[in-house]
Amino acid sequence: MASETPRLTLAEVGPREFDVVARGVCYRYRVPGAGLTFTFDRLRWKWDELHCELTVECSLAGAQTVNGDVVSQASFNVSSDRARSERAARITREASLSDLPVSRLIEDACQRVLGAERSAVGAIDLHDVDDADDAVMFTCDGITIDLTQISMFYGLPGSGKTLQAGRMALELARGGRRVGYVDFEWEPSAHKRRARQMYGPDFPRIRYIRLDRPLTTEIDGLRRTAITDGWDYAFIDSVSFGVAGAPESAEVASAFLQACRQLRIGVMLVAHQTKGEGGDKYPFGSILWYAGGRDIYHFRRSNHESMTDTLIAAVTHRKTNGTPRLPNAIEYSFADGRISIQQVNPAGVEDIAHELPIRQRLRHALTAGPRSIEDLAAEFDVKPNSIIQTLKRDEDAGRRGKVRMFTRQADKVALLAQRSA
Repeated sequence: MASETPRLTLAEVGPREFDVVARGVCYRYRVPGAGLTFTFDRLRWKWDELHCELTVECSLAGAQTVNGDVVSQASFNVSSDRARSERAARITREASLSDLPVSRLIEDACQRVLGAERSAVGAIDLHDVDDADDAVMFTCDGITIDLTQISMFYGLPGSGKTLQAGRMALELARGGRRVGYVDFEWEPSAHKRRARQMYGPDFPRIRYIRLDRPLTTEIDGLRRTAITDGWDYAFIDSVSFGVAGAPESAEVASAFLQACRQLRIGVMLVAHQTKGEGGDKYPFGSILWYAGGRDIYHFRRSNHESMTDTLIAAVTHRKTNGTPRLPNAIEYSFADGRISIQQVNPAGVEDIAHELPIRQRLRHALTAGPRSIEDLAAEFDVKPNSIIQTLKRDEDAGRRGKVRMFTRQADKVALLAQRSA
């Protein structure tokens, strides 16, 4: 009767390395002397047990592996003693590792994973935190976003939100950043055509991914792609087609936003709005979509266009954790197979101007010369007293040493710069 092959002890196996790839998401346990690697991925707690996908790789000569060095890749209950024993027996048997203490290695790996999951998150002193870096702020066509946070464009179809998202992705890439564009709607050829129309055949390079399943299902692979490609920022277009359920559900919104945060980079979400009254105030669905974003911009197509080859989008900064910005207007011109983009004065767009402060509307209306208060009030559809109060605030600003903008000449109002000229 043949004697059993003597099995090495943990000490004889040599050093063991444990890496936190992403806390709560992925851990890796290596045994270099035995050529073994255990990767605990897609971690999730179910009741009081920790489940994951466990991949075991072995680089030793003679090990029975598939797809390179993979011995086993399957779901695994990290908390279960029985699961550890059964997985160790299978690996030992199928990879011909009878001389290695596989059961002890799995036990050690599982204990380290559980310990990492239960360890307290270290607190920090806010005095030790670096001040915000202006480099993380990015502005394009009057739209400013924080490249470390989740931001959002939303509006009705045809309002310019996807057009502007593509524009910002290309501008970021042109500035040297690695950008990923994740799409649930368009095919890559459509994005390529639009990029050519904006920048010509040598348009900036961005990384494109088309997804057909919900983001929460695809996030593992997407996270690996973002890490492998070195993404600095990502665009996801659009939310409605990337959720695993109704956007009105708080659970669905929460799961989607948590998946976005697993990318560990800033993300711009492109979303829709409801068609009902007041639908422009919030993105379509749960209030969590609004709560979960830092900078949120609403896009509305202006009805001012006189030609079919021009789109003017009214862009309103609905939410910000910084300084609010005034309504913006962006003009997209489509001619001769090209797309030209420029900011325009929103005060000069009839169905956008009424959303602006009277001070800004006055500044635009007086560029052609002095006007009477009555004429301005009729044009703005406001009471004359509203304009008078604006002029008084301007005078008060001047007395406090601030820059004045207007002056009154008899019964008319003019720009102060015009009087100086």
